Amino acid sequence: MNKSLLVLLCLILHFTNLTGQNNHLSIGCNDCGICIGNSVNCNGMRMNVIDRNVNTINGSNFSIYSEASQSNGLKFSIQSSSEKVNGINIAVWGLDDSVSNGITLATGAYSHLINGIGIGLLGCSGKRMNGLFFSGLIGTRISSSVISEEINGVILGIIGGAFCKELNGLAVGGINMIEKQNGVVIGISNETTELHGIQFGIWNKALNNRRLKGFPIVNFNFRKR
Repeated sequence: MNKSLLVLLCLILHFTNLTGQNNHLSIGCNDCGICIGNSVNCNGMRMNVIDRNVNTINGSNFSIYSEASQSNGLKFSIQSSSEKVNGINIAVWGLDDSVSNGITLATGAYSHLINGIGIGLLGCSGKRMNGLFFSGLIGTRISSSVISEEINGVILGIIGGAFCKELNGLAVGGINMIEKQNGVVIGISNETTELHGIQFGIWNKALNNRRLKGFPIVNFNFRKR
């Protein structure tokens, strides 16, 4: 056997740890390097099928079902359900994380708190959304009972736009239904319970307007109350 190949093999075996409890193979020291399997912690690159009881990942994580207390860096999965993600968060199908900071991309994306850029091909929603968002076809209403509580920033949609309790910023979409609007909304049909700003659309409705509650093309209210 070639001496250099033998030395390389010895080095790999020396820095390879098989951990039965966590069911993973790590190439490196103390889970620093490459982790294959369900490693609880990893600093480097991690690959797994289904995550269980994962604490912290620093680096990149590739898995079919991703679940971690905290992930820092790049996370790529089919389905994601993590507590906190900092960095780039990509889910091929669904994303249901508690906190997502950075860039979030999924077919359907939902987080309790989203800070940064969020893109949902079907829809993008969260209890609180801060930043720039593309909410795809259905907007921020991902189900009949789930809407966003607060959107701060810009939300862009195709058929559905902003469905939320409070909007502070700009919303563009076919249908927008907002309880309290502070800013500008552009769509085909716009409805808000409490308007403080401008609506542009085929039909605009503001329930707190004293006289013209519904009006085509443009509707506005700049009164504080």
